[in-house]
Amino acid sequence: MRSCLMTMILSVISIGLLAEPGTFGSLEEHRGCTMILVAKDATADGSVLISYNNDSSGKGASHIVVVPRQKHKPGAMYILSNGAEIPQPPETYAYIGNAPHRTREPYFQNGVNEFQVAISFGTAVKVNKKAEEVDPLLKEEGSGTRGLLIPWSLVLERSKTAREGVDLMEKLFNTYGLREDGSFAISDPNEIWVFQIGGGHHWAAVRAPDNCYVIYDNTFRMGEVDCKDKANVRCSPRLIEFSKEKGLCDPKVDTFNFKKSWGRVYTRIPPTDHRIWRVQSLLSPSVSLPPDTPYFDFPLFLEPDKKITKEMLMSIMRDHLEGTELDTTNTYKNGNPHFMNEYTLCRTNTQYSVVTQLRGWLPSEIGGVLWLAMATPDTSVFVPWYMGITEVPSVYQSGQGQSNPESAYWAFKRISNLVNTHYGNLIEDVRKTWKAFEEAEFLTQESVEKTALELFQKDESLARSFLSSYSNAQALKAYHLAQEMINDLHTQLVDLLRKRVKK
Repeated sequence: MRSCLMTMILSVISIGLLAEPGTFGSLEEHRGCTMILVAKDATADGSVLISYNNDSSGKGASHIVVVPRQKHKPGAMYILSNGAEIPQPPETYAYIGNAPHRTREPYFQNGVNEFQVAISFGTAVKVNKKAEEVDPLLKEEGSGTRGLLIPWSLVLERSKTAREGVDLMEKLFNTYGLREDGSFAISDPNEIWVFQIGGGHHWAAVRAPDNCYVIYDNTFRMGEVDCKDKANVRCSPRLIEFSKEKGLCDPKVDTFNFKKSWGRVYTRIPPTDHRIWRVQSLLSPSVSLPPDTPYFDFPLFLEPDKKITKEMLMSIMRDHLEGTELDTTNTYKNGNPHFMNEYTLCRTNTQYSVVTQLRGWLPSEIGGVLWLAMATPDTSVFVPWYMGITEVPSVYQSGQGQSNPESAYWAFKRISNLVNTHYGNLIEDVRKTWKAFEEAEFLTQESVEKTALELFQKDESLARSFLSSYSNAQALKAYHLAQEMINDLHTQLVDLLRKRVKK
């Protein structure tokens, strides 16, 4: 009898029937992403910080990618996503990053190169219907393609500064046009540039003020654009003239507003996406904008009330509107925050979360760090991957679109799935474990980097070997701890079901 009960318990757990009522099957799929970029004078230590949550199917196993410098023979060509070829330079730069299991170049998402130039994938966003008609994205035609998928890795391979990356994108976009929409960012330790794509031929890029941060979600965020300000703005040819000619904006206006000309006006009442408001309320509470503020009214750039740290960004990327009037779970008492109607920063379909540090006063091998949390960041842990690493454990380069016991991503995804079955009962132990893990990393970061710098001044290869050993050791420690946590969560769920059966 006991054996039958245990079999029933494990079967129920495996199919998720321990979930709180209404948590599964009622959520309309919403794929989005959130990006926060913090310029150097807005951070506590003068670094540039970039945080990004990727929300998609929840099955995109993220891999850590290490690409060394590569030499190219004369006449070698790089094939763009539309089939066009451009010459390879004699040598391309080294970089590290993360990518979904589809690792061919257009799907590369976040990374930093040997000069601390960083790319962040950004967010998908649709233009309004009229803009879509007058400047549609350049889709496939016949056996060939027109327009580019954004060449993420090309920026890392060929740019020594963010501005060089902007120059490269400007040339490619204006030459070939685009067949994907959205926003993204190119950064280095001194500058942040944010891009907004309007259509197949139109786009703009703006340099963030040094004392500000910027939030990007799945809406048009770029407002007033002065294409004459070449030091801080780049625009597609005739962006403003085209917009006026096609009736996207008033031809008599002196100030061109990109989001009001090209962006969609969302009429959801009440709105279900408060990510911009939530980040602003945490970083700039003195602004005092209410939750129902139309997204068109939020400024693109904001000054923080307090200098921002990487730890603050990690906390924000784990946020579910806790403690606000929008938290319908009453801090998990009434349900699972991953499944609220409100679109929170952290969702059950968050595939990974990354916080990138760029610090120009350190060699790039040490100063550039990707802190990466696999799957939902609230049930996962941020592990540091230094730009100078030379190798990655195999479990962090394994996994596809289905569960795999040898994949780090799927280990952390299993934790997320198990916690989702009874969030309020299980999340605190998980958070406590990962909090202790991260606090130990933060406490040792200075000493680790001091040792790496001393080695770097003697022998660069020794420093890279040391950084590889450290990052890999932390990653494997997190992976093995995740496996222990999975077993413990299964045990806790058995006890929870026993209590339900007795009732």
